[in-house]
Amino acid sequence: MSAIAENQAAHPGVAGDDLQQEILARIDRRSATYFPSLAGVRAPEVVCRRRSDSHGFSVLLEYDVIFAGIETKHIFAKVRRDSRFGPYRREDVTRAPALLQREFEELSKADRYFRGRADGLGVVRPLDYWDELNTVLIEKASGCDLEILARSDEAASLRAFTRCGQWLRAFHQDVHEPQTRVWDPEACRQRLVARRDKLAALGVPATGLDRLLRRAIDAARVSPQREVPCSVLHGDYKLRHIWATPDGIQVFDFGNVHAGDCYADIALFLVELSVLRLGNPWFQSRKAGRYAEAFLGGYFPAEPPPLVGLYVVEALLKKWRRRLRRWSKATMAATLQTCARRMGAAPVVDRWYVDRWFAARIEESLGAVVFGGNPAVERHG
Repeated sequence: MSAIAENQAAHPGVAGDDLQQEILARIDRRSATYFPSLAGVRAPEVVCRRRSDSHGFSVLLEYDVIFAGIETKHIFAKVRRDSRFGPYRREDVTRAPALLQREFEELSKADRYFRGRADGLGVVRPLDYWDELNTVLIEKASGCDLEILARSDEAASLRAFTRCGQWLRAFHQDVHEPQTRVWDPEACRQRLVARRDKLAALGVPATGLDRLLRRAIDAARVSPQREVPCSVLHGDYKLRHIWATPDGIQVFDFGNVHAGDCYADIALFLVELSVLRLGNPWFQSRKAGRYAEAFLGGYFPAEPPPLVGLYVVEALLKKWRRRLRRWSKATMAATLQTCARRMGAAPVVDRWYVDRWFAARIEESLGAVVFGGNPAVERHG
């Protein structure tokens, strides 16, 4: 255990946390199991590279496994905790590990299916699960965060978005056994009304909301499609949960897997792609449309069913509510929003920009429901 002792001397802040050190010690003991091709070389040094990084109910820790003179492997440890906010505390780690266990099982199942494929579809490699620590261990993804890649390299992003569609289709239809259910327009109406009410409670003008709601309900009522596919959903299929290289993509974060309508996963991804344009005038709307077409072309062998547009509408209503509080990651837009709040003008800015932006995206999606076609591409003329 000399590597641990050296690490404690070099990183006294890390050594003070018993959980971090327990994880480090376990990685040190099992490194040969995690990386069998390097088992015959000198024992590696294990270093905690990043201390507790809280993400809601999860805490992430990053470790380097350094095989001197050969290579360094990177490992993430994800710990589930009871409290969602505030700094991480050791006593917050939950003793009910069912959710994290299911995440590891789903990741492992997907890994068994995608491992060794030549089409560039994959997941991060699962390494271990410790129920007594409520911790999942995974190998760090290769390449670049797809949200970053989408802003900088269109050609590489188009290939990656096509693979994203192919990956999600395989997860829904091959990793799991899909079924179909009768689609209920009334249940759709109730969900839309609930979303509308939450936005109205935040001050979004009811007149505009009700106009959009009537159009959505009418589209649901007249849609000829009355069956939708169901399967196990990834549940959090976002750009930042997918890393890309020229050779493929790796998907991670299976913490929200659940059974549901496949179109919900598709809609979430399309909305996350769409909001790349929010507060970012340099991100072209037509580029976002090309990305959406590549994704949908990877998922659907033919034209996307019109009902996908209604699921996009529901996902946009949900995102609208969240983005009223923080509506852009773009630096300039974030600065503008901060200044507006300090001057007491945030409601005006939100009403003028955010509400108009989301209303326009919903109009586009409703057009796709009525006329068919891509629910994420703008219609002109």
